[in-house]
Amino acid sequence: MNGQAVLSCTGVSKRFGGAVALDHVDVALNSGRVLALIGENGAGKSTLISVLTGSTRPDSGEITTMGGTLASLTPSVALRLGIAAIRQEPVLVPELSIEENLLLGIEPSRVGLVRRRQRRALATQWLADVAAPLDPATRVGDLRPADRQLVEIARALGSGAKVLFFDEPTACLTPLEVARLFDITRSLAAKGAAVAYVSHRLDEILEITDDVVVLRDGRRVASGETSSFDAHGLASAMAGRDVDAALVRASADRIGEAPVLVLSDVSSGRLRSVSLDIRPGEIHGIAGIVGSSRSRLASVVAGIAPVQSGQMTLAGTPYSPANPRSAMSRGVAFAPEDRWRDSLFGDASQATNVVFPRLPSASGFLTMRAEIRQASTTLDELDVRPRRPRMTARQLSGGNQQKLVLGRALGLDPVVLVLDEPTRGVDVSAKEDIHQAIQKVTVTGTAVLLVSSDLPELMALSDRITVLERGHAVATFQPPYNPTLLMAAAVGASLEAS
Repeated sequence: MNGQAVLSCTGVSKRFGGAVALDHVDVALNSGRVLALIGENGAGKSTLISVLTGSTRPDSGEITTMGGTLASLTPSVALRLGIAAIRQEPVLVPELSIEENLLLGIEPSRVGLVRRRQRRALATQWLADVAAPLDPATRVGDLRPADRQLVEIARALGSGAKVLFFDEPTACLTPLEVARLFDITRSLAAKGAAVAYVSHRLDEILEITDDVVVLRDGRRVASGETSSFDAHGLASAMAGRDVDAALVRASADRIGEAPVLVLSDVSSGRLRSVSLDIRPGEIHGIAGIVGSSRSRLASVVAGIAPVQSGQMTLAGTPYSPANPRSAMSRGVAFAPEDRWRDSLFGDASQATNVVFPRLPSASGFLTMRAEIRQASTTLDELDVRPRRPRMTARQLSGGNQQKLVLGRALGLDPVVLVLDEPTRGVDVSAKEDIHQAIQKVTVTGTAVLLVSSDLPELMALSDRITVLERGHAVATFQPPYNPTLLMAAAVGASLEAS
């Protein structure tokens, strides 16, 4: 059966109001093959996945499965056919434990009672299959995004899916976890599964997929075997223009000499005795694998997590923010890792999301017209699309939502800008826009603390990179960077041996 189409669509179209999401799209998922489904945010990838998993009914076109041709699928039919999607934002119940989420609706039972021991054994095995070092009893709402994504992957694989859609599955994973996912993906394909792989990381697409389909503005604009493309060709097909994939690192000659932010032996939670400094106009990158306390460091500087020992100074004076508002009052702005949980107001407008920290207290008010006036420059500079200040954030693509989060922080004219995974899950074009915005703000002297799991991003943007390993700052590097040395430091290997 390898190579046979197990799920395909022909001429599928879908409109939402006046917006065309899909325009006569043809796609086939073949057994034993990994298909790259790529395109910029808003290209139609998510809508196509929703159509092929039964969540969205197309306006026209046909869907063909091993069981025949249908006008549309339903979620129950898709589940019965073994079609599963691992979304960029995992669909899990935060209040339930990992094991309850893994076996939700399929709990082993006897005489109407859940067999907890058997459920725990199954959950433990499914987690082990993806090498997830998690306690099945842990509440999902307490997990980091990376761990929630691993739970989603474990649930799909444990349910025995035959067709899998991976939607940005590596956005929060370490290199070792990415390698493990690739092994799982290859194993699934070798066993005859059909896999669709969605990622904005073109190096992943070139490494793990057999075929590629490029969507732009809801249309299929390019397709073929992956081996016939390179990164430049894929990026240009996605954007509809020639895209330079190589970003120019910011020049170090703009950096002032006196540090604007200094951390001295700072400890907080698993963050242990970290010392570093950031100078005006500098982009100081923070690298490390999951569990290294990268995000904890960002939270400490942003006033979210407390300093338990050590001290910080900002512009030469003691800095110990009690909360984010206190940090903002000192000129520290923060764009967090999880935009949906920690930053974005999905049902608020583009304008409200951008100007929110500048909204007046309860004693005052700001009209929608004034909000739009204040937000317009930011929306223009970040090229938010569509630029409709009254449109809710929920209606935007992931890349444009992330621009709103960044725009809110930039709107504060910060002395220090703290960014935690600023390009997680965004497309090539949006990533380029965000990188340019980060580089541009340093020209005015703003210092940037850039936390990222994307090593090429850190090397492209950073004037220095400090590596955290299990809560400790183990090394600080300056360009030209050696990725082997950076990764060796991140995993606790000997730098001399590298």
